[in-house]
Amino acid sequence: MAEPTMQSAQAIPAPVVTEEQRLKAEQFIALEEGAHHKFAGAWGTFLFATAVAMSLYHLYAAYGIVTTTTLRYVHVAFMLFLVFLLFP
Repeated sequence: MAEPTMQSAQAIPAPVVTEEQRLKAEQFIALEEGAHHKFAGAWGTFLFATAVAMSLYHLYAAYGIVTTTTLRYVHVAFMLFLVFLLFP
């Protein structure tokens, strides 16, 4: 029986796109799609925690007893809060 060769592991092709081409493509995409925010650090963690809290509230509302008016105004409050923070 023939033993497996290591040729496939050794013959790794060079990347098709260079780093310079990748950066140029990212700039073109940003120019075409418009500006978008990349939140990081404490601000990103705060926004993530707020979105998770909203999701947990909706899961609670799906299984718990929440009046429709309360559900609606809390939902709108969460959404307005997140939208105005994400898109000032």
